[in-house]
Formats: sequence, C-alpha cells, structure tokens
Amino acid sequence: MTNPNKGTSPTTSCAAIDTAPGHLAHNMSSPPKSVVSFDGLSSMASPGNPGGSGVVGVGYQGRAFFGTAIHVALHDKWQRLRTPGFLRLIENSAKRHSTKAGEARLQQLIEQRAKTLPLPDGCVTIPSHQSHAVLWSDPLSVLTILTKCTTTVWLRDKSPSLLAALDQQSVSLLVPPAFTHRLPAAAAPQTGEDHGH
Repeated sequence: MTNPNKGTSPTTSCAAIDTAPGHLAHNMSSPPKSVVSFDGLSSMASPGNPGGSGVVGVGYQGRAFFGTAIHVALHDKWQRLRTPGFLRLIENSAKRHSTKAGEARLQQLIEQRAKTLPLPDGCVTIPSHQSHAVLWSDPLSVLTILTKCTTTVWLRDKSPSLLAALDQQSVSLLVPPAFTHRLPAAAAPQTGEDHGH
C-alpha cells in the first residue's frame, strides 16, 4: 500500500487538508481562514502586555454587555405543543397535514420569518433573563429564533430544530449597537392560547 503523503512534509499535508472545502483542520503555523469577531465587547477589552512567548492577550472587565439584550421565550401553554399544534396556532386554521407535510410547512414558515427578522445574520446568546426586552412574542417569531439557536449563537441560516426549541424554551440574544436602530418597540405579552397538539 502506498503512502499518500510520501514525499511531502507533515506541514504540507496539513496545509493541503486545510484548503479543502468543509475541513476544519488547520495548520497551527498558518493563520486560520476565517475570523469571527464581535465588536460589542470591544469597550470592555484592554490589551495585555506580551508574555514570555511574546503573545499578547486581551482581558475583559465589567459585567455589562455592550448591545441590546432581547428575551424570547415559549409561553407555558406552547411548551406541550408539537408541529400540528404550532401550525394551528400560527396559521389560525384547522387544516390537517400529514406528519411530513406539516413539518415541511412549519419549516417553510420559519424560514420565511427568519428572512424578515431585523437581526444580524448571527447573534451571540447570553444568559436569559426576563428583564431583557421582549420584542417578539408571537409564536412564529419565537419559534424562528429558538429553532435557530444553539447554546452560544443564533444563526439565520441554521436549519431549524423544533426539538431544540422545546428543550431550550427561552433565550436572550445580544444585538450589537449597529443593528439596534432596526429593532421594533417592545411587544405586548401573548395570551398563549392553546390550539391543540
């Protein structure tokens, strides 16, 4: 059996893997291809002095977050709903769907709503607190945010997961100041009317 790396150094092999689409391996001696930064914390950052290795760190001080915190939560009565119940709640219709068709329809509604939410394409999540502003309390908007959240970030292009939304139940997003002018006024609380499972 021939060695595919014969004639190449380990560094060359790593670099070759790094350039292939979809690979997450990185050559430690070269800079990564993507950098994710969030300027919302920059006011709390202060550069440190170089250490023995010459590496400079950044420290963060203070408890306040820089940005607008938005709280989103499933109403208590929605937490027991599944796809058919959410569809009846959102569309205010008694129309019945097969399981597959219902899931496809709910995903379609979520994706449509995600395109119209006045949020950046990604927002960091922070510890959820009821004192944070509630801007959306309708079931479709709440589902759209919760189904596209992980424990650390909301992503507009993430595939929605109803199970993840039901498990998480609430989240707070930190919207950077550059996007706050797009946000609506605080929403009125929902009654959480139950339209069945």
